[in-house]
Amino acid sequence: MNMNDLLSRVQQKENDFLVGRDSETEQYLRFLKGETVDDKSIWNVFGTGGVGKSTLLDTMRRMSIGQDCVFLYLDSRDFHHTHDELCTRLLQQCPAPSLTHNTDYSNLTESFLYKIQELSQSTRVTIAFDTYEEMDDLDTWLREQLIQWLPNAVLVVIAGRNPLKGQWQLSPAWRER
Repeated sequence: MNMNDLLSRVQQKENDFLVGRDSETEQYLRFLKGETVDDKSIWNVFGTGGVGKSTLLDTMRRMSIGQDCVFLYLDSRDFHHTHDELCTRLLQQCPAPSLTHNTDYSNLTESFLYKIQELSQSTRVTIAFDTYEEMDDLDTWLREQLIQWLPNAVLVVIAGRNPLKGQWQLSPAWRER
């Protein structure tokens, strides 16, 4: 099955209107094809409103579908900012549950990490957070309890109006990623 079978004609046409993001889309396509070998598993896309951050994320989603990869997306305005709600929303986007693991909803973070580990063994996985500047209340938890435990082959894209700051910049290990 090719990308045209998975996307509507409107979704396919959206690519014609993406302007000025060739570098990002080329880099992302290399990630999807497994051609990147660096350890840069966190991308920070930032800028003022209207510069195309969400449009870029939507393009990445379509590219992921075209390469038969997994793309999980969460806009901070679309959920209550709790750990469980975040994990539930991301788990709901994951492909059908595996037959080897029964999701334990008593620990959604562990269930989500297990599912991502499983998915990343057979395909490339991207987790995108949009409007991140409104997720300050989850920033530390995301970094320390979720993102640092993701497999290296999983790409996290954090899009917001401001560049990542605080521990994202103070820690050499986080800066490197």
